[in-house]
Amino acid sequence: MTLTQVVRATPAVPQGPTDTTLETMPLDVRQRVSALARTSRLLVACDYDGALAPVDSTHRGPLPEAVRALRDLADLPGTVCAVISARPLRDLAALSRLPAEVRLVGAYGTEFDTDLTIDPGHPGTGPDAPPADKSAALELLREQVEATAILYIGGGEGEESVFVNLHAGADAGVRVGEETTEAAHSVPDTPTAASLLSLLATERRSWVFGERPTPIERMSMLSNQASVALVGPDARLLWFCHPEPDSHALFAEVLGGRQAGVFAISPAHGGLPSASATCRAR
Repeated sequence: MTLTQVVRATPAVPQGPTDTTLETMPLDVRQRVSALARTSRLLVACDYDGALAPVDSTHRGPLPEAVRALRDLADLPGTVCAVISARPLRDLAALSRLPAEVRLVGAYGTEFDTDLTIDPGHPGTGPDAPPADKSAALELLREQVEATAILYIGGGEGEESVFVNLHAGADAGVRVGEETTEAAHSVPDTPTAASLLSLLATERRSWVFGERPTPIERMSMLSNQASVALVGPDARLLWFCHPEPDSHALFAEVLGGRQAGVFAISPAHGGLPSASATCRAR
C-alpha cells in the first residue's frame, strides 16, 4: 500500500508498545510526503537530536527504524540523505553510527563528510564569519546534489531558520514535537518521524522503479463458490471482487498496479530472522 492509498485507509492497530500507527501521522504530512516521493532529485535531511534520536533518550542513539529508512532511501536513484547537527562531526559520526550512504554535516554546517566541500566564503568559515547556520548548510547541500526538492525533519533547537528558508511549493518542513513552529507540517514524536521516513522510502521506491506486473500464469485462483480471488506467488491478493464475482473489485493490482489496491501479510523488517533464530540456524 502506498502513501496515497494510506491517506484514505483506516489506521492500523498497534502491534506493540513501541509501534507508531498511521493514526498519529497528520493527513497533510502523508499527502505532502507522497508528493515529494515523485520529485526527480530528492534531498532528505534531518536534524539528529529530536528528529532521529529522542532528546530524552539515555543512550542518545537513533531509532533503528529511522536508520533503516535512511539507508533504504539513500540506496534509491536520485535520492540523497543527510543529517545536519549542532554536534561536532566526529561526535555525530561516533554517536549515530549511520551508514556511509547517509551524509553527515556537523557543527551547525561547518563540517562536512564524504565529498562535500565548504566554499571559503560560506557562512561559518573564516575568523570574521557570521554564526554558523543550518539553513545555509542545507542550501549548500541542495546546490551540490542538484536537488529539485527537500524534505527536512527537525526537532531540536535552531531549526526554525531552516523551516523559514525552505522553498515554498517544492520543499517540505516537518517539525517533531508540540512546539510552535514555522514548519508547514508537524508530527508528535520521533517514532512517528521514523515511520514517515519508512513510508517515504516505500512510496519513492515504487515511483522510481515502477510496478512490475505478475504474469497471469504465476497466479492462483481461490474461490468459496461466491467470491473469486487471484493470489500471486508471494501470497499477495492481486484481484478480489466482493460480494459477487462480478461486483466491483476491492483489490485490483493485476490491472492497475499497487495503486489499484492490494492486500498482503508479510514479516516485519523485511523478514529478517531474529537473533534467537539466527543462533539456532547456526
